[in-house]
Amino acid sequence: MIFQAGHIFLVARRAYERSLSDSSEAMPSIILSTVALECFVNETIERLSKEHFRDPDKNLVLAANWLEFVESKKGSTLEKLEAFHLAFTGTKAERGHPPYQDMSLLYQLRNDLVHRKPEPFRDWDPNDKERTYEPHKFVRMLAQRGIVNMPPPNLPPIWSQFVLHDRAAKWAFNTAVSGVKYVVSLLPESLFLKITEVMTDQIEPIA
Repeated sequence: MIFQAGHIFLVARRAYERSLSDSSEAMPSIILSTVALECFVNETIERLSKEHFRDPDKNLVLAANWLEFVESKKGSTLEKLEAFHLAFTGTKAERGHPPYQDMSLLYQLRNDLVHRKPEPFRDWDPNDKERTYEPHKFVRMLAQRGIVNMPPPNLPPIWSQFVLHDRAAKWAFNTAVSGVKYVVSLLPESLFLKITEVMTDQIEPIA
């Protein structure tokens, strides 16, 4: 069995490094970061489903059954992360708190990048210099995190020109890495945990 998450994280990181001199590389870095996290989650579920990869621990077996069920229903990566939390803690994930909150924003951004549509100016009037506009949610939420600068309020509420640069790529990569650390932190003390820690020891955030 060949595992690919680590390699995809490496490719995402290289795209980020290119974005430092070419902002167009931010988009593939952001998208690849979500692909890397999704791959890691899927690979972890696959390993849990195989008896020879895990201890004969009833909690691991129960978690494997629940996660396989979510997988069979084609749950999203975020739903699978919630299932990990529920399976290993017995409680619901707090969607409004880190790291889930950042991962949710990352996948919203990823979905809009993958399924691109024209960005409407809405009722922006370039001749009305006094009128102000509410910034796009991506701009607002990333500005709140210190990732992007808030644009002047009289500009149209568009987002990609303010979001697609190296700082956003770095945030996306590090958010995906935090998703990996999040899953690892939920795993109970076991051989499965030790193996997972070895498999992820090279997946580190960008400083």
